Amino acid sequence: DLIMVCVLWRRPDLVPDEVKEARASRMEEAVLVAHSITVLNLLSHAVGRTKKFDIQALVRMPKNFKEWSVGDAQYQRRIHHKRSTQNASKEISSWMLVNQPKRAVYLIEVADPSLFNLQSFEMKGMFPDPQNAILSFMKRAKDHRILCRFLDEGHTYLGYVLADFKECSFQSWETIAADLDTFLEPNPDARPAPEEILLSMKTLKVQRSFEKTDPRMVIGSVQDLQAFRQIWDSKSEEAQAHASFLRAKGLESKYQVRLNLGAPRNRIGLEAWPYPGLPPCYDCVLEVLGFVAF
Repeated sequence: DLIMVCVLWRRPDLVPDEVKEARASRMEEAVLVAHSITVLNLLSHAVGRTKKFDIQALVRMPKNFKEWSVGDAQYQRRIHHKRSTQNASKEISSWMLVNQPKRAVYLIEVADPSLFNLQSFEMKGMFPDPQNAILSFMKRAKDHRILCRFLDEGHTYLGYVLADFKECSFQSWETIAADLDTFLEPNPDARPAPEEILLSMKTLKVQRSFEKTDPRMVIGSVQDLQAFRQIWDSKSEEAQAHASFLRAKGLESKYQVRLNLGAPRNRIGLEAWPYPGLPPCYDCVLEVLGFVAF
């Protein structure tokens, strides 16, 4: 029987006409099944590649941020400040996690920041130092939009954004002066509890596949504001180009303000993370460039 099957299947001219007629009725179905298997294999391979790129991007983001932060002197000073005050400060209580109000701030992408008429930090009657930079930020944030740019390598592809902090309250935040920096941080002992400011944005610059289905992604929660004296790195071409842009706009300030972002303290109400096996990366640094009047 085996020899007969091999011979008959290899020699179509030896197959009886009755058998050929019986096979003809199933030929269209066989072709459809073969094409379906080809398409299924193609889609499975494409989904596998997409998942692979997603996981690689998610694993790479914390690594890139850590490598960037190690080479950034200002961020290293922030880490030292956090460690030095960790023992003296109290842990965030469960009362604060439950009662802490949330304030959502939606960032707007800016393609060409040179089109805006920006205002700098300097204000009349204020001595130029980091502490007054924080005060200037809080005062101008009430009636101005804030132009920022992403500094860390994990978010630089997002470029420039506009933020509106008009509805945000810094009532229960406290100013802490360090050697070279001034920080504005939420006070966990304050009553009422300080607001948690969540930054999110819609972007068309897709880096990961889940952004296609949900273009609004949570960037992170504002952990603190950091102000320090501006020092330009003459060896960096990016820093030189950025300094030239600020000079052209008349915004070459003597100090700089950053928004340091991190993981939300209370994730209740946030959308589910699409990759439960991997921790989300909310670490991010935004540099304040200037203010745009409403």
